[in-house]
Amino acid sequence: MPEFIIPQPSKDIFQFQSADEQIKSENQTVYEIDYIEYEGGIKIYYKDADFPRKGFPTSEAIFACNIVKRLLIESSKLPLYLLVFRRKALVQAIISFNTIALKVISPYIIRYEYRTPLAQELYCIIKWILQDLGIPKQACYEFAMIVSMLIEYDDAYRFRIQDIMDETSKSFLLTGLRTEIKRLLKILKDRDNPGVYTKFERITKIILVMLLWPKFNKIVRNAIVLCKLDKLQYDLADKYWVCMRNDDYKFLGLTYEQRQHLAGKKPQGYKIK
Repeated sequence: MPEFIIPQPSKDIFQFQSADEQIKSENQTVYEIDYIEYEGGIKIYYKDADFPRKGFPTSEAIFACNIVKRLLIESSKLPLYLLVFRRKALVQAIISFNTIALKVISPYIIRYEYRTPLAQELYCIIKWILQDLGIPKQACYEFAMIVSMLIEYDDAYRFRIQDIMDETSKSFLLTGLRTEIKRLLKILKDRDNPGVYTKFERITKIILVMLLWPKFNKIVRNAIVLCKLDKLQYDLADKYWVCMRNDDYKFLGLTYEQRQHLAGKKPQGYKIK
């Protein structure tokens, strides 16, 4: 069959930057890649770095995830917790979200075995909770997959989740779930900037209200028992890379300058054990 070459329009006709240009315009530190490994998840090995970095975010994938993330954040402003008591409405809300989000993010969904540990475990936790709430299996699978992909491609959010989960344990969570979540939220507030913290706070407060319902509380506790908490927490490679991050979140409870002192100015000076 003949091949058809689709001509590319001139960049001059567009009013705004391309997805790639918009992502690249953000302040980022650039590292030289040595090689990429796919076994046991995607790992990027950078020259002179002691540990590989998990995940492989592309500009196009990040741009798509940002759209879906905005949709999720705006949805969280509604009293969605009320839908838990109206199963049909909740199912329809999830299906509607999935339908829109998949149109945007589906080309960038990574197979489960290649996702970061946190994205893998988050997928399982969300799926378990929704299934126990009586949500249809396909809707559970799609919603869990979408949300896990948002975290897969956004290491700023992923590292934040790991940083907070590193401050807790299963026993703490199971002993006083709502109390522990409030404690963790306070730690997040102390470490994060107000703009980002507000997004986490909004979703967390919805969860806290929903936990007042005994059935949901029990479902979440069951998920905590089943989950592999260590996949939601830092490993040495993650700690290494948060020491390299020059942003205003206090990873490990430390400022960027303090983390640099801990790790050394060069990657090979890393000292965390």
